[in-house]
Amino acid sequence: MSKEKATKAENHLRHRGKLRVWIFTPPLDASGGIGALYSYAAKHFDRKFDVTFVDTKGKSSKIYKMLPSFFKAILKMLSTLIGNRVELVHLNIASHGSAVRKCILGALSIYLCKNHTVFQLHAGGFEDYLRSQSRLVRTLIVRVLDDAQGILVFGTKSRDMLISFGVRPEKIHIVLMGCPDLYKLEKKELSELKSSMASRREALLLFAGDLNLNKGLPFILNGVKNLKNQSSIVRLIVAGNGDLNYWKSYVFKLGIHDRVALIGHVPNSAINSYLTTVDGLILASKLECMPVSIIECLSAGKIPITTLAGNLGDVIGNDSAVIMDNQSEKSVTAALSRILEILMQGRQEDVTKNSKAIWERDFDVVKTTRNLESKWREMMPSIEK
Repeated sequence: MSKEKATKAENHLRHRGKLRVWIFTPPLDASGGIGALYSYAAKHFDRKFDVTFVDTKGKSSKIYKMLPSFFKAILKMLSTLIGNRVELVHLNIASHGSAVRKCILGALSIYLCKNHTVFQLHAGGFEDYLRSQSRLVRTLIVRVLDDAQGILVFGTKSRDMLISFGVRPEKIHIVLMGCPDLYKLEKKELSELKSSMASRREALLLFAGDLNLNKGLPFILNGVKNLKNQSSIVRLIVAGNGDLNYWKSYVFKLGIHDRVALIGHVPNSAINSYLTTVDGLILASKLECMPVSIIECLSAGKIPITTLAGNLGDVIGNDSAVIMDNQSEKSVTAALSRILEILMQGRQEDVTKNSKAIWERDFDVVKTTRNLESKWREMMPSIEK
């Protein structure tokens, strides 16, 4: 970086009194897990940071409806060339269309606008996406990532994957993000439902995620079916985006419609309320980065029932969760039997004590937001810390 640019950035900071950060991301309420995490973080940013969220695609999945928001984001980026200074450009990058949009914006920021630029990778399927591209496209994406000030990832698997594609290790930083303490939340109606359960031979579980194969929903539903004729049963609340008519038909054909409630998409606040009532959260994912629903489950002091997809193996183990070996009906059925055994033996507090401790150590939103800000400062070499 030139001495002239460093001087301008430092003068700008002294004039404003704040570190200006632009986060390029879809609307937080239409960004999946990363949107939820930044919704939590946004309430805890230090007053020294002036954080602006820049919409890159709008809420529609149709390309022609995304373009106006994307072009506005490009103009916003280009405005830094004519005096609209920013200390750090932060781009949340996933796979497919997100990778294309963020790499275009990243290239403009790095090579044309000369901004301090950081990417944050939040897609479990990013490796498969890169491998599916031509060598030229793959090389261009990796080059843009490697030329940024840094890349934030959620764990060692994501870090090692980027290194395998040629990103320099010193550019990659593991930064966890968290959620507030959900353990204290209450919802009277659901609490009454839980207290009315006649026996601990029942488990009330929550599934929160997209209704698809990657999250393991069909395996979970078949696992519930496999326990139908046993004395112990599982009841399941299913929340998330997907074709509700299809899944209602699927549940009916399995004969478990009396044990499964499909409630569709609900806001995070509702998910958090459900978490205060259920015994645990189940997610049988094949591909993940760091699932937000598991972070929220840890915070609520509930039992995660999960595969170790993505970076989850970095933070949880058998003492704090019921772990599924793989994404299969057999593994789900065994895990459901395990959670029922834990509940019947009255040992749920042994597990939830450990899960809550993990949230306190790694995912308390106040701590994780401070850590994120610390990494941002590291990406601003011209700014006096």
